[in-house]
Amino acid sequence: MTNKLTIICVDDERNVLLMLRNQLMHFFSDCKIEIAESGDEALEVIEEILSNGGDVALVIADQIMPKMKGDEFLIELHHRYPQILKVMLTGQANVEDIGNVVNRGNLYRFISKPWDETDLRLTVVEALRRFEQDKQLAKHQLALEQNNLELIELNANLERAYVELKSVSKLKDEFLAMMSHELRTPFNSILGVSECLLEEIYGQINPRQKEAISIIESSGNHLLKLINDILYFSKLTTDLVKLDIESVAIADLCNSSLEFVKQQSLKKKIQITINISPEVEVFKADPLRMRQVLVELLNNAVKFTPIGGKVSLNVKTAPPLGELVTSSNVAKTSDSLNQIADNQEVLNTHSWIYFEVTDTGLGIAPSDQNSLFQPFIQIDSGLSRSYEGIGIGLAIVKKIVELHRGDIELSSQIGRGSCFTVSIPFRN
Repeated sequence: MTNKLTIICVDDERNVLLMLRNQLMHFFSDCKIEIAESGDEALEVIEEILSNGGDVALVIADQIMPKMKGDEFLIELHHRYPQILKVMLTGQANVEDIGNVVNRGNLYRFISKPWDETDLRLTVVEALRRFEQDKQLAKHQLALEQNNLELIELNANLERAYVELKSVSKLKDEFLAMMSHELRTPFNSILGVSECLLEEIYGQINPRQKEAISIIESSGNHLLKLINDILYFSKLTTDLVKLDIESVAIADLCNSSLEFVKQQSLKKKIQITINISPEVEVFKADPLRMRQVLVELLNNAVKFTPIGGKVSLNVKTAPPLGELVTSSNVAKTSDSLNQIADNQEVLNTHSWIYFEVTDTGLGIAPSDQNSLFQPFIQIDSGLSRSYEGIGIGLAIVKKIVELHRGDIELSSQIGRGSCFTVSIPFRN
């Protein structure tokens, strides 16, 4: 149950004090009405009420009183308890006294004696409403100050965390640089010695020895590739990789990428075709990174396509995105649109070049397609588990494409193959 608000009446004339209290008790039965015959007594009453958890909303005081005049009492009251509203009730106060308490005591209202009951009642009603509003405002202000302190502390914690993160990031970069050297150096030695042994530089070896060394070389190359992929992906995630943009001949890029998978496709009797639209000749990109993208996609297509299947690399261009968005056959994903919209220049001054790698392979279930570009995730199927890898190749592809401000999409059906589409902006 909430405490009643208290109104305190202060006057040295006993009969006036009692009459005032009776009228207030009649009009405001839900409030406590306390009386005091001097300013000192009123301050003691107020202190006791507040110390017991009560609320003093309003003090109505006469001006002419012994020892402490009304204006002096109200000014002292304001200094001690500024939240309490103050009304002066007197017929003998001069303008100077009233001005003094208005300026120094924040006087709420002045009422002349003898007072009008209606005027008194309305004044007290407004004062109580004002007190409640001020009280709620003070609570909100306190809550805001507490929130502000919490935000200041949170911001300080974030700044400390940011400094720590930068330190950790620097250590990570230094660790990656060290690992890049420390891991590659011994593997290069192992692979170099294996190659020399296979070429019988150190002497003739028998077939069983040659087969064993071939396994060492093959396994070493595979492990070195995994290490390189992990280190390279780590650099991509820390923005350490910068693109070397230059003019790239489309035909040369496609043909050189195809060379990396030609032997594998011949072993599986997979037919690979390249189709390049005649209007596509040159575009701006990092040739090394774009070749890395195409080789990864072609390698996956050949890997997951059965013997005698088909793989194609199709390259075509399209008008600026603004025109595509209004077309009924738009095929861009929402993620792609959001990413491209981050750069208005791309929207307005660039067309798009599309690299489509299509195969007649196993296909990918819709439930697996969303996680396909996440690092270190492999699709859990009986067919895919038979292939080597740690599930990082497509994650690297996605990062490289995004560095080019492009996008990669997948359309696939189980048993009917897949199509990976890389879209890269380029100037007309």
